[in-house]
Amino acid sequence: MQAHWLTQRFDDAEAEAELRLDWAERTLRQVRWALGLGLLMIVAFGLLDLALIPEVVRQTWLIRYAVLTPIGLAVFAWSFTPGFLRRMQLAGALAGAVGGFGTVALVAIAPAPGRDLYYAGLLQAMLFTYTFFRLRLVAAAPVCLSYTAAYLALLALAEGPPGPVTISNAVVVVTFNLLGGAVCYFLEQAMRRDFLQRRLIAQQAERLAESLGKVKVLTGLLPICAWCHDVHADDGSWQRIELYLERRSEASFTHGICPSCQAKVAAGRS
Repeated sequence: MQAHWLTQRFDDAEAEAELRLDWAERTLRQVRWALGLGLLMIVAFGLLDLALIPEVVRQTWLIRYAVLTPIGLAVFAWSFTPGFLRRMQLAGALAGAVGGFGTVALVAIAPAPGRDLYYAGLLQAMLFTYTFFRLRLVAAAPVCLSYTAAYLALLALAEGPPGPVTISNAVVVVTFNLLGGAVCYFLEQAMRRDFLQRRLIAQQAERLAESLGKVKVLTGLLPICAWCHDVHADDGSWQRIELYLERRSEASFTHGICPSCQAKVAAGRS
């Protein structure tokens, strides 16, 4: 079984589907914690709005508590529904987009100098999107790159030439995408390797159990006649040893003559 070098998708469709369901089942608890923590941060950081940009706190709170919080609550509640496992990648991408574009919206309405501090919210959104939500790289990267592009476009449209703080923020955000993407890639690689190893062990265990099921072992004392070598069976009858063993094992017999007996037969005929 081969995997694509970038997307890491298996060429075996059945194995890929099995992996995705296994991935969702094994990371569901972590994703729920991440959704809850992200929601708590959105709510709690409203205090920062009050301290850093009090001039527009009504607008920022409207974004936080009328848009971001209800969407976050809806995704968190969704995680407890039966069909969530098969849609967990979509849910994580949605949650990442909400956090990222919500931060861009806050930057857009925040006045200086508080506006220059809110780029850190993008870093937090990337951290959740690339790692905590346990997304595949093909799901996480487009989301993070899209709200990064929106943030950079916002900086480019700002009045006046970009200052050192603006340039520094842009470089940090772009660099964080590279680092986050690498971490996301290797996390996915580790999950896939673990899946393949567990799958191989399960297949080997199944083959071993099948082989052991075909083996019949004879134990205990076997009553056998010292003269004719017939065996005293459990039902009280006497059976030829070949017949006794064939009925109780997978062995079968074919007859020949050993050199010693062949010599005795030849001597008797002469």
